Amino acid sequence: MKSGPRLDYSDWIDAYLEGKSFATNAPMVTFTVNGREAGSVLKWEKGTLQVQVEAEAESHVPMSSIELVVNGQVVETEKARKDGKRVRLKKGLEVTDSCWMAVRVRGEAHRLLPNDAALYAHTSPVYLSFKDRPVRSHAAARFFVEQIDQLIRRVHDKGQFSHEREKQKTVDLFRKGQDIYRAMLDEEETEAVPVRFGHYSR
Repeated sequence: MKSGPRLDYSDWIDAYLEGKSFATNAPMVTFTVNGREAGSVLKWEKGTLQVQVEAEAESHVPMSSIELVVNGQVVETEKARKDGKRVRLKKGLEVTDSCWMAVRVRGEAHRLLPNDAALYAHTSPVYLSFKDRPVRSHAAARFFVEQIDQLIRRVHDKGQFSHEREKQKTVDLFRKGQDIYRAMLDEEETEAVPVRFGHYSR
């Protein structure tokens, strides 16, 4: 979480709500798209959007690679060199439709990661919005519809509730979320990876 030049709880919470965050079990990651940090929204109304992606990770545990992820798919990978303590990614590209971009770091298991089978870090996204068109993946929506079905079955099979009405409230809440994903299946799907490489650099 980014809280500013000094650690302040209120600023820390604000940054979390704004998406200025990343999950990690060792690497410290910086990531920008056109100088904008995770949680930012870049909007444009016509043509393509030229962007410069820059990311860097540092870690006391060796890293193997850093990846640029667009709409859930890895589109660029940079391998760590030497001792794996630092890895950088810099890429210019053109964006043709709404999408989200994030950075992921990978590494092997290590004795300094006692509770995890591998090293990892993953940033929150920068959102790129073309004409305010939402990002929609039918495959992802179907996945969550099915996952919620599994959760509902678990509630029925193993859930322990003080009253039947509390159990029903839980199921109703799951169904409410499921309806959101089902509605996405009726909307136009976004191009999976709406970017072109090698067209822009600064």
